[in-house]
Amino acid sequence: MAPIRLVHVADTHLSATHGYFAENWVAFRAAMAAARPDFLVHGGDLTFNGPVAEGDIAFGAAELARLGVPWRAIAGNHDVGEAPPFSRLDQPVNAVRLAAWHRHVGPSWWMQDLGEWRLVGLDTALMGSGLAEGAG
Repeated sequence: MAPIRLVHVADTHLSATHGYFAENWVAFRAAMAAARPDFLVHGGDLTFNGPVAEGDIAFGAAELARLGVPWRAIAGNHDVGEAPPFSRLDQPVNAVRLAAWHRHVGPSWWMQDLGEWRLVGLDTALMGSGLAEGAG
């Protein structure tokens, strides 16, 4: 089996309007350029405030694409909100927030085969949300 270089990153909190974590992203981009992975998984909180700022989601997806490597992402609470019983930020996940994520980033769950490996991504915010998408 050929080696696979996989990178997992999370909590980048990207935003075109709130640059609190911009320096971290610049350093991460430089690391990815210096040692390109075969695949990147973003494990949540791609955005600073995706539940109320769809522009953050679009910006985050564009930044991932700028890396020039294949990638997949799973939403976090800063991307689409949380299941209503657990919503600490008063940003419950809902169909509108999920649709914004799907438009810019992709599905809420996915499978990706890499050589002999199969990666599975699941958005845990859907579990217990009461949304039809989380029932399957």
